[in-house]
Amino acid sequence: DAEDSACLTSMILFSESKQYGMMVCDVDKEDIAFLQICSVQLGTLLNFIELHQLEQQAQRGLENSLRVIQEQNRILGFLSEYDELTNLLNRRGFIEKALNLYEKSEGKNACLIFGDLDHLKEINDVFGHGEGDFAIRTAADRLTAVLPDGALIGRIGGDEYVAFLIPEEEDFSARIQHDFAEAGRTFNDKSDKPYYVDISDTDTLVDLYNLADVMVVPSLTENLSCAIMESLSCGTPVCCFNIGGNGDMVEHQVNGYLAAENDCADMANGIRECIAHSVEWGKYARESVLRKYTIDIVAEQYVNLYKGLLQ
Repeated sequence: DAEDSACLTSMILFSESKQYGMMVCDVDKEDIAFLQICSVQLGTLLNFIELHQLEQQAQRGLENSLRVIQEQNRILGFLSEYDELTNLLNRRGFIEKALNLYEKSEGKNACLIFGDLDHLKEINDVFGHGEGDFAIRTAADRLTAVLPDGALIGRIGGDEYVAFLIPEEEDFSARIQHDFAEAGRTFNDKSDKPYYVDISDTDTLVDLYNLADVMVVPSLTENLSCAIMESLSCGTPVCCFNIGGNGDMVEHQVNGYLAAENDCADMANGIRECIAHSVEWGKYARESVLRKYTIDIVAEQYVNLYKGLLQ
C-alpha cells in the first residue's frame, strides 16, 4: 500500500574530511531531509567529542610534563643547595638560607657555630675514603640530632661544618657544648670503628692553641698552612722549616722560628727559642696576623689583583 510504504535510508556521519561511520534508518520519505540534517549535526557532535578527548589527552600530557619538570627542578634545586653526601646544606644553600633567616629575625639574638671534623685526612689515608665518608656522615648526623629544629646546618668544606639558628634559651651555648661532648662520647664508646669521630668547635681549638707555648709544624712541603695561621692568630709562636709559604707568615725570631730546611738540629733549637720567648713572640704573632691577614686586607688584595688582571 502506498500509504504504508517506507525505505531504508543510510547517511554518512562526517565532519569536514573525517568520516566517523554511517547511520541507517527506516524512515519515511518525507523525513529524509530531516534525517540528513540530523546526520550532519551528529557528525559535528562526534567531531567535537573527538576534539575534546584530544584536548584532555594533551592536557594530561602537559600536566605529566609539568610534574616531571617540577620534580627535575626540585632535584636540581636540592643538588644546588645541599651536600649530596650528608644531605646538609652546601655553602651556597647555607649562605642564602642564613641571610633569609637573619632578615626575618632582625633584633633577635643569633648563634653561629663552626666546627671541624677531627683527623679526616688521617682516616682517609689509613682506613680509606669509604671510612672518611662514614665519619663525615656521622658528624653531620650528630649535628642534626643535637641542634634544635629550625637550625640551619651546612657542610661548607671537606671537614668543615657550620650552623646558624635563633636560640630561645639563655644558656643555649653551654647546653649545646655539653650535648655535643656527650653525643661524641656516647658514639665513640659504642662504635666498633678503629678511630674516633669528633667535632672540634672554634672555642676549643682557640683554647688548645692558647695553652701551647709553641706550635711545631715539621712539614717538608707547605703552601700557606692553616695550622700556622691559626696558631699565630691565637698568639702562639710557630717553629717550622723555612719552606714554601712558611716564610710569608713566620717572621724569623719575631713571631716564631724558621729552621733551615730539613735541619732537625736547627728545628730543635727553634723549639727552645720559641719556648724561651713565648710571651714576646706570641704578642707579635697576633699582631702580624692583624697586620697582614685580616678579612678586609685579604679582600682588598683580591680586588686589586682582579682589577690588575682586567687592565
